[in-house]
Amino acid sequence: MNDIGRFFASVIEWGLIPLILLVFWVYGFFVLPGKAEAKKGQKTDKKTDRKKDEQTAQKSARAGRWAGLVLFVLFVLWRSGQGDSFQTTPVSTLGSWFIPLVLTGAVVGFFFSWAVAKLKDTWAFPLLVLVLVGLLSIAPYAYGLILSQRGWMVLPVLGLTLGRGLRRAFWPTIASKKSASKEAESKEAESTEAGSKEAGSKEPESKEAGSEKQGVQEEPAKEEPASGDSAQEKPATP
Repeated sequence: MNDIGRFFASVIEWGLIPLILLVFWVYGFFVLPGKAEAKKGQKTDKKTDRKKDEQTAQKSARAGRWAGLVLFVLFVLWRSGQGDSFQTTPVSTLGSWFIPLVLTGAVVGFFFSWAVAKLKDTWAFPLLVLVLVGLLSIAPYAYGLILSQRGWMVLPVLGLTLGRGLRRAFWPTIASKKSASKEAESKEAESTEAGSKEAGSKEPESKEAGSEKQGVQEEPAKEEPASGDSAQEKPATP
């Protein structure tokens, strides 16, 4: 029985936990920068200008993720003289720190989507990407090579996964409502732009049609000779 317990513990420690770390790193490096949006004050009525602002915001967030990788490189260089090596010792629970670390990670994971929605159109969003990519890059290194820091890496990540799962399980309609409202707003903006374009194209046509009607109406009617004039033109009979 002890061998079975150790087997499952090894699968979780060296299979499931590294997979969770990898998933979070892929999300922070590839997915999160694409959520950046332009500031509301910079948006104009033209669709091309909005696209340029969105591209600029996303480029800034991508620069933040590369800066996070630079932080990871600096951390590895700082640890180069510490004699870090791969350790197979089981994860320690940190005693009394177990519950606070898990709860902290769960709270962060629960409100993570809300924080992204609030910060994605501000200057702080690239900083969020920088910190997240840096920490998620350092976490696998510390988990595998620094035995004293392994528990500190595992418990917050598990708490973060727990918070994200609770958020998706019990409040799944919040994100769908937000996405539906955004889609409705974008459709309304597109319809108003299309309506304004159609109105602008119809205005000259209506003016031309009105001028043609006025030209037709303003044509002078042909004057017919009056009966008195015709009578005067005839020679008088003796």
